[in-house]
Amino acid sequence: MGAGVISIAALLVLEKLLNIDLSLSPEFRFAALVFASVWGTLGLSLGLISVRQIASSARYGRLITTGVYSLSRNPLYAAFIIFIVPSIACLLNDLFLVLASGGMYLVFAMMIKKEEQDLKNRFGAEYLNYAARTSRLCPLPPGFRINAKKI
Repeated sequence: MGAGVISIAALLVLEKLLNIDLSLSPEFRFAALVFASVWGTLGLSLGLISVRQIASSARYGRLITTGVYSLSRNPLYAAFIIFIVPSIACLLNDLFLVLASGGMYLVFAMMIKKEEQDLKNRFGAEYLNYAARTSRLCPLPPGFRINAKKI
């Protein structure tokens, strides 16, 4: 689905950037904007729920493995990279924002690597078990993984 929003955004931006008429019907444009709005709302919800979960659990010093953290080890990063930025790019018809999402991934990947090492040192086997069953970035149902890279 994130690739769909990025593809729609790229198509709209390409049309504008090259000043060509791709004959995108008003219905398609409207559907793209509605889809981007819904996708962005999902991302905003994921981000807000992530922050709320962190805020309510941080004072206990425990590893968060429930709620949105059962879908992704990094739901706040996922909210921005997969949902929010591509949606805004589609809504604003802005190629830079499509590219920014890729740049954000590279920066976040470095941050995630450091955070994972810290969590492994702090929580040991508990974190390793959690990481083995939970996607690193893309929110997926528990036990379903597409990025099974070892920590």
